[in-house]
Amino acid sequence: MAKRPKKPSEQVSKLSEALQFLSLLTKKTGAPNETHIKLVNKWAVAFNGIIAAGQPINEDLSACPHAQTLPEALTKCGLQFTIEQPAEHKLVLKSGKFKANIPCINTELLYVGNIDNSNYDLNERFMEGLGAINIMPNENGQQVHLVSLLMNGQSIIATNGTMILEYWHGLDLPSGLAIPKDFATALVKSKKKSVGLGCSKSTITVHFDDRSWLRTQLYADVWPDVRPILNRPCEPEPMPADFFQGLVSIVPFSTDGLVHFGNGLILSHASEDAGASYAVPGLQAGPIFPADQLKLCQPYMQKVDWQAKADFGTMAMFFGEKIRGAIMSRQR
Repeated sequence: MAKRPKKPSEQVSKLSEALQFLSLLTKKTGAPNETHIKLVNKWAVAFNGIIAAGQPINEDLSACPHAQTLPEALTKCGLQFTIEQPAEHKLVLKSGKFKANIPCINTELLYVGNIDNSNYDLNERFMEGLGAINIMPNENGQQVHLVSLLMNGQSIIATNGTMILEYWHGLDLPSGLAIPKDFATALVKSKKKSVGLGCSKSTITVHFDDRSWLRTQLYADVWPDVRPILNRPCEPEPMPADFFQGLVSIVPFSTDGLVHFGNGLILSHASEDAGASYAVPGLQAGPIFPADQLKLCQPYMQKVDWQAKADFGTMAMFFGEKIRGAIMSRQR
């Protein structure tokens, strides 16, 4: 049975913060490991089968409460509250006239496993890199490069099959590790300050400055070699003025989400006689790109070669601060 905290406001804050953090992994319905968390040895932990998380709390409990019922009950409490455990499968939360019964499952049903000790330093550049390149979800992807990000030493790489991005964070980190895109999403959403990383043959763990952590299983499959794409010779020039203003202007007229390049024009259709066009001096006729991919890359396109030669056709190769990428042109 947990004792009444000496500093109730701090107690509420720590427990609520931990539950909010674990909500990155949990669901309202699903398998027990998806819908419940574990409170053990003054830690709150969760594991959805792929990603695990943990954060220290003050309560010394041994229970697996429902992940959404407990935080909902806490929102109804004031600064003073107690948590009692009258039975293995039940917690009772009390605050003034309020009382909530929190259902629990057997603690043996939720095994979280060990975390990787931190042996690499992290800082905000790593999290910035994840946020910059993890913008290409591919829910139907089956191949490893479509569902993961590649840790590549001092850079990190993402692709959806037709677009690729590489961010240079400059940290001395492991190479060749394929981390799930969902893990990168959880890291960015946590908005925590990362301070260290540990890894094994099958997992990596990111440690935060408040002693919390996130761990994921790694994909065992090997990424294809993307160096021939990223290192392909090109002749980038400064991004044309008003390009994205023109893009926004013509996209509503595109019937398939594609935009076409003409000589000095960006068009919603293959011909200037249909749809809409916008004058962008310097463009050369030929390339066709998905408008949504161009929009995603807008913050990073400082220099670009719209017609870099590739084995499979042409690409737009672009460069920005700490980032480079390529978008494959569609065929006419």
